Amino acid sequence: YHQDDYCTQVQSWTNAIPIGLGLCPWALKSRYQGRLQYITCHGNTPTDVQEMVEEHCQILCQAPLWSTCLLICPFVTKWQDDFASFDAFVRQLTTRPENSSCDNNEECRSQITFVAFHPRCYRK
Repeated sequence: YHQDDYCTQVQSWTNAIPIGLGLCPWALKSRYQGRLQYITCHGNTPTDVQEMVEEHCQILCQAPLWSTCLLICPFVTKWQDDFASFDAFVRQLTTRPENSSCDNNEECRSQITFVAFHPRCYRK
């Protein structure tokens, strides 16, 4: 995967907010160990993103501890100003492990944490 402008922007934001403010302890550990990836999904539907999530679930299940992948989805127009829709998508990832294509769904998904970050929204 190559670093594009979306990755660069999210990396700057991650360094300033979740890492810089200490909001995401595993991102800091991942960064220090060189295991923090930024990947842009060029799909424009939630289904496209789901496919990429499944691909990276397999990769993360085989990766060393503290490996982290930030999947950036700038082309899903439905999510651009609708954090609730985006957040619901991320929540369903954690509640439906049977949809995973990982070899051992339950064990694999238990090793992965999904967190929704949206540049225009925050949790109260």
